[in-house]
This record gives sequence, structure tokens and C-alpha cells, in this order.
Amino acid sequence: MNDSNKPDRTTTRQPAALLAVVAVIASILAVATVGTVGAQSSDQIYSLSASNVSNSATAWRLTDGTLGTDDNASWENPNPWNAGNYPMIAEISLGGTFQLSSLRYYVGNLTQGNDDVLFEYSTTASGDDFQWLTRQNSRHQWGEWASVQLNGQWAQRVRVIFLEQNDRFNIGELQLFGTEVGQPTTSTAAPTTTTSTTAPTSTTSTSVPVATTTTTAPTTTTTTTVPGTGQTGDLPRSAVPGPNIVRAHGFGTWPSSHLSDSCRDLHDRYWVQGQNAGISADPTHPDNRAYHTWHPAIDVHPETGEVCDYGHEHGTSPLLAPADVFELSGGWPAFGYAAAQAGTDRHEDHFGHKVTVARFAAAIGNGAGDETLYDAGFECNWLSKLHQGSHSLDAFANHLHEYFLTIQCFDGKNAQGVRTGNIVGTEFSVKLLYTYGRPNRFIEENCAEARDFDVSVLRGPNGETLDRASVEAPVTNAAVPNDRAFVCSNALQWRSLDQRSEHAVAYTDIWTDFVEISNPNGDGVIQIQPYYLVKNASRIIEGFENGGDPSQVMRTIDLCYGADGQKLNLRYCEEAPATNPGWNSPLSPFNGALRAVHFKAVTLNNEGGAAVFCTNAFGRQVDDELPCDRGNIEQRAASYTNDFNNGRFSRNGRSGNVAGSIWAEIPGGERTTTRSLGGGAYESNGIGFEFIIDNRNPDDNGDGQPDGANLRGQN
Repeated sequence: MNDSNKPDRTTTRQPAALLAVVAVIASILAVATVGTVGAQSSDQIYSLSASNVSNSATAWRLTDGTLGTDDNASWENPNPWNAGNYPMIAEISLGGTFQLSSLRYYVGNLTQGNDDVLFEYSTTASGDDFQWLTRQNSRHQWGEWASVQLNGQWAQRVRVIFLEQNDRFNIGELQLFGTEVGQPTTSTAAPTTTTSTTAPTSTTSTSVPVATTTTTAPTTTTTTTVPGTGQTGDLPRSAVPGPNIVRAHGFGTWPSSHLSDSCRDLHDRYWVQGQNAGISADPTHPDNRAYHTWHPAIDVHPETGEVCDYGHEHGTSPLLAPADVFELSGGWPAFGYAAAQAGTDRHEDHFGHKVTVARFAAAIGNGAGDETLYDAGFECNWLSKLHQGSHSLDAFANHLHEYFLTIQCFDGKNAQGVRTGNIVGTEFSVKLLYTYGRPNRFIEENCAEARDFDVSVLRGPNGETLDRASVEAPVTNAAVPNDRAFVCSNALQWRSLDQRSEHAVAYTDIWTDFVEISNPNGDGVIQIQPYYLVKNASRIIEGFENGGDPSQVMRTIDLCYGADGQKLNLRYCEEAPATNPGWNSPLSPFNGALRAVHFKAVTLNNEGGAAVFCTNAFGRQVDDELPCDRGNIEQRAASYTNDFNNGRFSRNGRSGNVAGSIWAEIPGGERTTTRSLGGGAYESNGIGFEFIIDNRNPDDNGDGQPDGANLRGQN
């Protein structure tokens, strides 16, 4: 489950001064420590100059050398009580290129405990290519210096952002520390844009808006400006990655024969770099490479006006997640980033990267049996990205698949030790290449029996031998197996794709996680156990008779037609056209875009642990000091331990494991619910809570209307 935080507000208004910030979260995971400053680890940068960007009147005071807590010594907003005058932004030029080691700032007036300041950096001298540096909140002392240790980012500029006027907070002076260096060869500038101050619309968001979202239906170009995240700037960009940026494996090579050259180019302008781009001057470093990221399923070319119907989708737009969750995740997901850090031959196609955004109510109880579920009294935000290819033959043999998860639950306790449902407790963001079962084997279900199956027995749709796993290690812990399971065709014939029907298909593919992020001693810091399901994959296993072994992968659409080409009277085929359109046609209902997730249990055991730490690409924590060494990944987790999975969680006299859900919804969209039995009790459906993600008719801008995309089976 997840967690989030809404701290109690202090209503006392401190004397004037300025600015900005925060309403909600009392402990958004910070990247550094804040406190009274001691000696700095490198030289102070004295060539700083500050300029106003928006809603800023006296940015020069940030670097004038004068301390103070009143308005005359502080950076000011010309109209601080006008809600439209935020975010408040100032830009600091470093007067050269520096490798940053730390920053510190002098805190003036504030509403204690409700402060929030965001820092970004750029490797260029101009433009809007800023990237997330650090966010600090709820940790400052009035009239004291706050210190933040950084990760050695290369920078020419730093941007300071306050977000909203609800609480008072100001800065009297800003100092930066680092070593002057040459300009990194991987530096690139995003197109210059105007910073918008519009927060994303989300009916379920309870957090401070840090991101600006503008997404449009295919009558105009989709634009998404996100100040304050790990990946900033407009998407799509003005151009594909330039010659100085190394492209990640497979970048730009996705099958696109149905598209024009200009639409292929537009697709490839949705790209990001790794979460710590610029950390190294080596252009081949995984953080410096260019990766594909989420994009809408249909777009309008900004220069030509051409409609670009890409034919595939990547799930829900991550911008529909609350802005602080999006920021915590590192911003736009870099498809293939963990695989690149692993440095192996394991590479996954572009189509299978699927994003899930949800908010759900946690439950005591699992829901995978007959037990009654009980409301746990808090909600969680969920943002995940799983590569779950449902058209290719890849998953039958390969057990390593890239998985990102950012979760935020409001299960924290107040000063009296009471969960109020509005304080963040459980919160983390992880990225890894994870093991789903074993290489070259999978579970076959609804054939003769559910059992382990060797992929060597299978043949492809054209009778071809299936490739073996590209990488065979590491493997799942045998004590807690998590597998990829695929059903045989007889599981589907009398089922329906109509999820409101009592005959609705359960799944064609089910991938069970037991993801563990562990410390160097092997102790689990984070454990999660979600299920991810596909209900309409474009391929399925078949070829058995009389309960024998399946022997072939076939295209699912072919189940719907007899040898004479006539459509068969099968529930699963109700949405298929009268004649077989072919598996990769937009007319086939089997395209892998009808999916589901069971959130299950989430365990966080990090009380007193590091908020930011390094693991290898497979989730094993290492002893690196920040920044993480090449090949390792920066993970983030609140210094908090929950009690979800020890049987002791209790509310209203009910106790047990927090391992289920009673409702879930896409922000502003569909809600999936469990039937109430009254008194805080809910019915279990026997297979666990199933949150449906129906992206067969994508609504990427979140306006409640399909965008008109035509998805293909190769999706």
C-alpha cells in the first residue's frame, strides 16, 4: 500500500516577508539533510548573480551578502497574497560551470513546519532545460542557515522555486559550493519555454502542485511543462537527441511502417535522460543517455498539423499522478534506464512499457480468499511503470523485466500516535530490473493443470523455435517465487471482454511480484507484492488436445474464426469483426490494452535509515556514497517503518495485514469498488482486489473523452 502526508497547519502568520509555499506534505522525501551549517566540502562560489524570472521582485538580495529575517533583507514577491502570483521563481547564474557539492540558505520568516522550497539546476547558460536538484520542506528554523548536500551535479545555473501563497516563508541569502570545471560534453538545452503557473487538474490529488500540466486532445499539440522535477521542459521536445547525446539501446528503432517520417520524428522527440544526467562527463554513462518516455497514443504535429496515430499506448499519463508523487518518481520515466544500468544483454522493446496511476483505499485483509475486508482508514497514491510485453514472444523465456514504483500512503501518525489518514508515512520510489520467476520457464494455467513449463516445448505462430532468455541471472528467491503465468485458450472461449459481465475474462497473462529492495546485509528495506494482469493479449498458448501439453503460440484473434473463415459464436470474440482483420490490425480487440493490477501488501522497514541510497540494478543495496557509482541506481525511501504485513495493523478493533484495497481510481477517471457489507466491512471477491486499467480507447489528456487513437496488436 502507499502513503502520503498532510501535516497540521500552523495558522499564525509571521510578519511580512515573502513567499511561497506548501500546503500539504510534512515529509516529502528529501535528498539531503538540513540543519545548522558547518564547514563546506568545497569552495564557495562567489560569482553568483540572481535575476527575477516570474512573480519575483528582489532576487538580487539572494546573493547580496546581507543576512536578515525582514522584508528589506529578503527575496520578495511583489504581491505575495495573490494566489495567482505563484510559483515564485528566481534564477541564479554561477558565472561558469561548477560541480556542485552543497548549498545553504538563510531562512527568514516562516510558518513553522509548513515551508517548501525547490531547487533545480541547468548545465547550460540559457534555456529552460532545468532538472530536479533537491526539494526541502518542513525542516527549517527561523533565522538559521539550512544546509543541503548535493550529488556533484554539473551546473551553470540554479533555479529557486516557491509554489503557493498558503504559508509564509522567505530566504535572505543563498550560497552555493562546488569546484569549477569545464563544460560537460553531454550538456544539452531543451527548447526555451515560458513557465506556466497552472497546476495539474486531479480530483484526487491531496498534495502541493509542483508540476504544470497542459495536455490536449488531438486537435493541437500535447504540451507538458513540469518545473521542479527530475525531467523538466516541454515534451515533445523541439528535436530528437542531438549528436552529442548517446541514444539508449533500441532508441528510435520501434516498428513504425504505418507512419510518415515526420510522425516518427515527433514520436522520438518524447525523450529524457537518466535521473542524474550531467553527473558524469562521459556521454556513455547511463544517466546521460537519451531514453524514450511516455507519450500520448495520438498526437498532432506542431509544425505540419499532421495527425500522428502511433498505434501503441503506454498506459496512464504520469502527469495525472499528484505533482509531488510525479516529482518523487524522478519525473518522466526513462524507459530502459534500469536495464542500461545493469549493463547486460537484456533489452526490452518500446511497446511494452506501461504506466499505471491510481489512488486507492487500503484494506485490512488480502481479498484473495473468503475473508472479509475492512477499511484500513487511509489512502495511497500509486505510480508504477512495468515492462509487460503482451504481443511478442519475449516474456515466455525472459524473466527479467524493468519495474518502477513510486508509492505514497497517508498512514503516518500524529504526535499522539494516532493515524488520522492525512499524514504521509509510507513513501518510496524505486527502479530496478526485476526477476519474474525463472529464465526459460513459466507457469501454464487452465491447460491440463497449472504447472511449471519449459519454453523449449513451444513454437511460435509460424512454427519457429522461441529464443532462449538473453540473460539468466539473477533468479527469484525459491522460497517466495513470483512467476509469469499464461493461460491456454480454453480459459477464454466462454469469457467476455466486457468487464461488467459475470463472465468477464480474468486474464491471459498474470505477473506476480515479490519485489524486495535490500540493504548490504540482505535485510529487506522494501517489499511489495502486486499482481499485474493482461486480459486481451494478442498472443496465447495453444495446440494441445485432450488435456495434453500446449505446443504453440498463436495469435488470439485467430481463435475467433473457423477453418472456413466464419466468425465463431464465442463470448471472447463478441467484439471481433465479421472477418479476421489480422492480429496487428486496429480492428482486432486483442491488443494488450485491457489490464489490471492488484496492489497487495507493501512493507517499508526503514526507521532511521537513509532517505536516499544506492542499489545495483537488481535492487540489492550497496555501500556507495552518493552519487551512486555507474551501474547502480539511486533509490528513495522515507525513514519510516510501517506495520502492514505483521498482522498487527489495527483500526476500529480490527487487526491483521494491510494487503488489500476497497476502491481505486484513476485521478478524475473511473473508480473500481468492492461491495460494502456495512460497518466498515467489504466483500472479498476471492481473487484479490482488481483495479481495471482499460486503455483500449486512450484518454491521455484526462478530459473524460477518448482521444481517437487506433491501437494495434503490436502494442
